[in-house]
Amino acid sequence: ALYGDEPNYSGMIGYAEGYIIQHAFETANSFDVDEIQEVINSIDITGFCGEFEFDRYGQNLGRSGLTHQLDENSVSQIVAPLFAATTQFIYPAPKWDERETTYGWYKYNSERIILLLVSVVVLITLGLILW
Repeated sequence: ALYGDEPNYSGMIGYAEGYIIQHAFETANSFDVDEIQEVINSIDITGFCGEFEFDRYGQNLGRSGLTHQLDENSVSQIVAPLFAATTQFIYPAPKWDERETTYGWYKYNSERIILLLVSVVVLITLGLILW
C-alpha cells in the first residue's frame, strides 16, 4: 500500500463517506441544504464495503457500526456486533497507565491521514450547509 500498510476498515469507511458526500453534491448540483438532503435521502447503493441507504434523519439503514477494542497485543479487534466479532470484549478495560499501547488508536500513518481528510470534508460540508 502507498503508506506502508494494508488497507483497513477505517480507510474503507472514510473513502465510502467521502464518495457519498461527493455524490450528493454532484447529483444536487447545488449547495442548497434541502437539495443535498433530498439526494442523500434517495441514496440506496451497494459499494465495496456494503449497503448505504439513509432515512429522512440521515441515519444509514444499510450499515451498522463496528465497535473496536485493542487487545492485549495492542491490535484492534472487533467486539460488536457479535456476528462480526473477532474476539470477546475485554471488561473491565485495563487502566490507562496499565496499557502497553504507545501509539494510540491510530497505529498507521494512513489511518491518521484518512481521519484528517474525513474530518476536513465533514467540516467543509458543515460549513457549506450552515453558510
